[in-house]
Amino acid sequence: MADNKLRLSDAGLGKLKKYEGIIDGLYDDQSGYCTFGVRHLVHQRHKWKCFLLETAAADEAWKKYVLKKKWSGKDETPYLTRGAAFADKFDELKGKAIETTKPAIALKKFGKTFDKLTQPEKDEATAAAKDVVGNQAKVLAKSPDGVFHEAIKPFEKAVNDSIKAKLTQEEFDALVSLCFNIGVRAFSKSSVVREINKDKHKSGDAKQRKVAIDAIESAFGKFNKSGGKVSHGLTKRRKAEADSFLAAARGELARLEKEAVPLRLSPLK
Repeated sequence: MADNKLRLSDAGLGKLKKYEGIIDGLYDDQSGYCTFGVRHLVHQRHKWKCFLLETAAADEAWKKYVLKKKWSGKDETPYLTRGAAFADKFDELKGKAIETTKPAIALKKFGKTFDKLTQPEKDEATAAAKDVVGNQAKVLAKSPDGVFHEAIKPFEKAVNDSIKAKLTQEEFDALVSLCFNIGVRAFSKSSVVREINKDKHKSGDAKQRKVAIDAIESAFGKFNKSGGKVSHGLTKRRKAEADSFLAAARGELARLEKEAVPLRLSPLK
């Protein structure tokens, strides 16, 4: 049983950034949750939206710090650039954002509008609002790469802990990319992990290896849906990840198959 203790390589990091996309600031993801840099969820527990972004977008003095990240096609994502965190009077924006946050917390935590709360409840909601906005401000002042290197650690650990077969760096990078995209829980329980842990894709005869390689490739391909629908982008990504993971195994398989081909002797004259 292998004891993998690998970390994502620079090459793996580059691929993952390309897959996920990077935004130099705070933005709301497709689910409406406050996110930073390389799809790092700012609030891991309650998953609040970006109140700093919302407040800045509605304020004439701060609109200049709200930019749009353009993706392929017509898709674009508004975000609050990191420059806002170092601007004069940033504390004023934080104060306004706290006022925007208080009603949302009142409804979620107490099921009432802020004005209907008791004074102790108002104090609690205000403290929570300060904490939420403070966390968003703290992350905004950091570099996306710095945050990402910390955020990726649970996914690296999940791959190291889940995979019992010995991994190469390229194989590990491909699995971290998958894990980061689908989540630790889904990855740990996936057929990808089960098939790899059979450890038959790089052992046995050519026929056995071919069956194992095909099974792993198929397992990767199952994670190609978004919102219940097949995604062309995810289908393409899963194939690229599977190809990276299986490159060494396929190379060894090709060698075995070549060796198995009988030599053709030239006829005697």
